[in-house]
Amino acid sequence: RQLAEAMGGALTIVEGTGEGACFEARVAVEAESDEVTQTALETRLVLKNVRLVEDRPHVRAMLESMLASLGAKTVDASPHVVLAGRGAEGDFDGKPVVWLRGIRAPHESSLVHVTEPVRRAALTRAILAALGHERTVKPPIWQQEAELAERAPLKILVAEDHPINQQVIQMMLERMGYRADIVGDGAEAVERALGGDYDVVLMDLQMPVLDGIEATHRIVEMDAPPDVIGLSASVTTDVRARCEKAGMVDFVDKPVRLPDLAAALVRGAERRQTLKEDAAKLIGTLSDHPAALEGVAAARRALERLSLVAGGDTARVRTMVEQFLENARELITAIEQAREGDDEETAERAAHKLKGSSGTYGAVETGERAAEVEQGADADALVAAFGRDEAALRAALDTL
Repeated sequence: RQLAEAMGGALTIVEGTGEGACFEARVAVEAESDEVTQTALETRLVLKNVRLVEDRPHVRAMLESMLASLGAKTVDASPHVVLAGRGAEGDFDGKPVVWLRGIRAPHESSLVHVTEPVRRAALTRAILAALGHERTVKPPIWQQEAELAERAPLKILVAEDHPINQQVIQMMLERMGYRADIVGDGAEAVERALGGDYDVVLMDLQMPVLDGIEATHRIVEMDAPPDVIGLSASVTTDVRARCEKAGMVDFVDKPVRLPDLAAALVRGAERRQTLKEDAAKLIGTLSDHPAALEGVAAARRALERLSLVAGGDTARVRTMVEQFLENARELITAIEQAREGDDEETAERAAHKLKGSSGTYGAVETGERAAEVEQGADADALVAAFGRDEAALRAALDTL
């Protein structure tokens, strides 16, 4: 009753029998206008380039995160629109500008503003107003998204056990121009990912046979694995941390909204394109050395996993790699000195430690040779293998 009255309506008893009652709530609401809904508006920001000018680090980080969640790209050059905060000045080469409220700017009456603290809906409408198409006739949300698959081509696998959710996600993907394969459990997702040449796997967390976390862990261990994007109604920090640790590169909350899904797919397409460009650069450098190229690929996959665990902190990953390389050199020296002193037990113990840490950093050949040394083999092959793996790791770091 309080809710109905707060909305300007009333709650009345329609029927009562002594054992139960039927109530009727009536409220007055505006008829739906021809203005595009917030969801439809948000999808129009997908792939829009936004130049962000803001001197305050915490505000800039917040705005970058909000723009990314809307599918927009933060760029330094060739923007569609400029978001101008503290430190902004000039006419920005005639580009449309959205000013944060309170920032001094010329021609005050003609400007588009968004008030701080910035809200998602307000930012969306301000950007679209600056671009000149805030209000349009409804829809065409699906028509706008129908070309997304052409702009961001991806081969997609959906792992979701609930039939209704399968249909909803499939419908959204089809509206964006994608045709996806669908499986109903984690084990089948792993099997299909192994031989399906997919770019992206949309992975539900709670599934029979094998849950999404374990399925993701197995998928990212494959050669050239697809990106795994998590789907879940559980949005706690702990859940997200588990997803990232398993190897998921992105996350979409349930119930899935088309703008969120579209933005995640765009980010996935950009990641795949970056990987292809990096691979092309490496292939051009190492095309005459197939073994070296394979070593760089293994190192790159390992560094990507470490980057996920480190929350994208590449500086921390670089530090970890340098520590591994230094420790590996010390262990190899210990092996050589132990062998010179006929101390086989110490040599085996050092080789065992090196074998255990090498896999984490993609130093596959070093790990294999260390295992041989642990069984009594000569250390010369290990020294040569470590030299190759170190070069591969440093090459992979250059593309991180």
